[in-house]
Amino acid sequence: MPEYVEETGQPHSIQGAPTSTTGFLGPTHSGPLILPAAPLTSLVEFEEIYGGPAAMQFEDASQTPNVMWHAARAFFENGGTHLYVSRVFRPGTSCNSDGRRPAAADYAGNFDSTTNRQTGLKAFEDVDEISVVAAPGITANFQVNSADAKSVINLLIAHAEQMRYRIAVLDSGDGQGPDEVRAFRANFDSSYAALYYPWVTIHDPLTGSVLNLPPSGFVAAQRSGARCFQSSSQRSYQSCHWP
Repeated sequence: MPEYVEETGQPHSIQGAPTSTTGFLGPTHSGPLILPAAPLTSLVEFEEIYGGPAAMQFEDASQTPNVMWHAARAFFENGGTHLYVSRVFRPGTSCNSDGRRPAAADYAGNFDSTTNRQTGLKAFEDVDEISVVAAPGITANFQVNSADAKSVINLLIAHAEQMRYRIAVLDSGDGQGPDEVRAFRANFDSSYAALYYPWVTIHDPLTGSVLNLPPSGFVAAQRSGARCFQSSSQRSYQSCHWP
């Protein structure tokens, strides 16, 4: 499957950095809101802490695929080795553990005075070895959620720029064509981010049906273990092996 990636800023090269550790940000069925002390090294560890592959059911939205589980699966099955997960959670009114659909402010995170730890994207500021960050699923149902998606993407870019030796892997919106992706990409300008298209079509291991997934989980695995030399003037078309 062909992949299109375009870096999102003015010509500016940054130092190569080892990309063996990735940080994923998003909602899961369970797990702590503060970052564990050590990264995950397998999908089994992800499931033990953050829950299994069952679909997400937010109180204020229809049932959706568990994109974070699928992203973790793609990451580890395609060669990724070390993954930090910062769980994003917006409480609801019932006992539903999935709560409400998180908004951009929930992704941003804050300082938790009870634990003296940071949550959301801010939690990744305390982990020096993270070199790639992504929020798999934030661009799902893009026509409805485009405002939140753009806000979270801007948060990822600002985070990568602040941390300097970190790259934000960004997903195009579901259902977007090439022209729409180019227009979407025009909203962002940074040499610390890369926008990926198209979404990846797989057979859902739960149902056997066709499922489209954001590419960030697969892309982060490809970057894992490599040294990335980022240049905003780079445009590449490459063949990728997707499961």
